[in-house]
Amino acid sequence: MENKKKSFLLIILVCFFFSCTEEQATKQEVLPAIYTHQLLATEQRKTFELDSITPYLSAYFQTLEEAGKNYFLIGNPLKPCIDIYDLEKAGAKIASIPLEKEGESAIYSLTGFYAHSLDSIYIYCYKAYQIALVNRSGKVLKRYKLYEKEPSLGADIKTIMKYPVAYAPAASAPSLLQNDTLYTGIIDNSSGLFSHQAGYIAKTHYFLALHTKTGEYDLRFKGDDSPYTKAAWVEMEDICFNYSFDTKSILISYAMDENIYLKGLEKESKSIKKLAKSRDLEQIPNLSSEQRYESRPSDIFFESPSYKFIITDPYRKVYYRAVASAIEARNQEGAMRKYVDKPISFVILDENLNIIGESEIKPTNRFVPYFYFITQEGLWLSEGHYRNPDLDEDNLSFRLFKLQRKIE
Repeated sequence: MENKKKSFLLIILVCFFFSCTEEQATKQEVLPAIYTHQLLATEQRKTFELDSITPYLSAYFQTLEEAGKNYFLIGNPLKPCIDIYDLEKAGAKIASIPLEKEGESAIYSLTGFYAHSLDSIYIYCYKAYQIALVNRSGKVLKRYKLYEKEPSLGADIKTIMKYPVAYAPAASAPSLLQNDTLYTGIIDNSSGLFSHQAGYIAKTHYFLALHTKTGEYDLRFKGDDSPYTKAAWVEMEDICFNYSFDTKSILISYAMDENIYLKGLEKESKSIKKLAKSRDLEQIPNLSSEQRYESRPSDIFFESPSYKFIITDPYRKVYYRAVASAIEARNQEGAMRKYVDKPISFVILDENLNIIGESEIKPTNRFVPYFYFITQEGLWLSEGHYRNPDLDEDNLSFRLFKLQRKIE
């Protein structure tokens, strides 16, 4: 009898130990925010010359370091092609990769790209539900078709890739090639359900791991870490993510959630929640239940603040989480505003995801923070706002912002 009691107590202690271990794996200490740093605009700019059919507010661009040189690549879906610039010198393009419209190397629709190198460029073709791998001559080396029959979903999945740049009309979804696996964000285009509250076709968002050797792929998560994804209007706000400095994890940001979630790239990884709250937001209201938005559901996007994309800055070992402020959905003339009209602030997080600052990007009518790139010098933000008084549509221009410690 005594042995049975000891065994029973031992079982309880073991269960308690593992429950505590599990809790420690997901619980993170929340330190008080200390606003010691800020982002400040400089006078330094980079300007890339565009031809007559390349849009000045291109959503398809990327920096690339190869063989000791730094390049800036711009994708043009109209030609189609990828133009190459010297990142340091900027100015005119130095080369171009032509993409075919017909034949064996046809690119059916360029809706983004990820350049691992100049001879290994993954072209995202959402209309063809595929990713095409091309070299610097534009020759298609391999095609990855994204069709799958999944019993859990009960339908043939046709997936649409998000844009692999800082921002595409809805969300941040950068790509990464690591150990022959391509990681990127996608949208399941088969399960769309119309939400009358949001006035929007709701789709399921995934994180894709494409095994480039075999062409097989896994859907790593459905974006269900946060309870705030259940709100109807959030369907208008895609999940945003980026990678940790060591590229072993992803950071996930949801529109209404003050937390961000750290999740490993492996398939069964659990999430770690970290507070990354703006000091100007107590709680984001769910406006979809208010009667005044029944006839104008799209106004919710403008008239509610929201958390947006995450920028990883490996040079300064910080992260920037974008926060969009609320504005009136229509201007004085009654016309609908554009998404770039919403003021953007960045919550600044250190390498341990502790808040160390917050900066608003001003003036709003000059910068488009959704379009950015990072260099050793700092954070470069697009000056392509349509209301910029100095806007030049023949050039793609960026202004340098530097992270600085506040002077007391």
